[in-house]
Amino acid sequence: MTIGRAALTLAVLLAAATRARVAAAQFSAAQPAEYLLSTDVYDGRAVWLQPAALSRRQEASVAAHLTLDRAARDVALADYGLTVASGGFALGWQHDRQRGGPDGTAWALGLGLGDGRGGAGFARRWYRFNGSTHGTFDIGVRFQPRALVDLSLLWRDIGDAVVRDTVHKAVIVPGIALNLLGGRVRVGGESDLVADGLGTSEWRAGATLALGVFTLRARGVFSSGLDGREVAASVEWNGRRARLNGFGARSRTDDRERIGVSGAVIAQPPTRRFGGR
Repeated sequence: MTIGRAALTLAVLLAAATRARVAAAQFSAAQPAEYLLSTDVYDGRAVWLQPAALSRRQEASVAAHLTLDRAARDVALADYGLTVASGGFALGWQHDRQRGGPDGTAWALGLGLGDGRGGAGFARRWYRFNGSTHGTFDIGVRFQPRALVDLSLLWRDIGDAVVRDTVHKAVIVPGIALNLLGGRVRVGGESDLVADGLGTSEWRAGATLALGVFTLRARGVFSSGLDGREVAASVEWNGRRARLNGFGARSRTDDRERIGVSGAVIAQPPTRRFGGR
């Protein structure tokens, strides 16, 4: 996919997104956002992180995840969900169990156009909480100019959202990753730029090590002043027809720990990727 085609697709998606509404639901981050960067994702998890990556790999899969939350020695079920992806399309669902409050549910529907070197994508997310449903948009592009470099640009939460009584403004997320040692080592970083003022609200940096069928990841989250906020690590096993992942994350801001697992069954991939070659 050429840069021109990706830019044209993004322009069309941006025009559609101007009708986004302000979301007033409460929700938690989707599990993949706890340990991945937007430049890392390549399967159905991309519907929550970078929809442009839905066309990165020709794959059909059904996945499930579950997360536990630990605070003050009290362990509770935090969320669980399902994702179905095929040929650039993906549908995700997550049910959040809030401590001391009503549960919430999030849905995500995404489409990625392109191939392994580049593409554009669009996702619509709905949040249902306390009897009402609201939604936001994500729009992204990605490009690999050389085998060494992956570039990503995402406009997330268009329409803004109220999360746990806090307004989360739409953010622009530029990201870059470097593929080293033939792709066995990968280092990357990204930042959240508040769309209405372009001020940085958060930085994230991570590293990936591929060891045969296993992939090890580490990620740190930092404030705009580069104070450490959170650290996460994960290990993933990749088979021909299945994928298993486990992660752990610890937050310094609220002294909270999260542990989660996910698994995917990989079906026979489609013969043609939507929008691909």
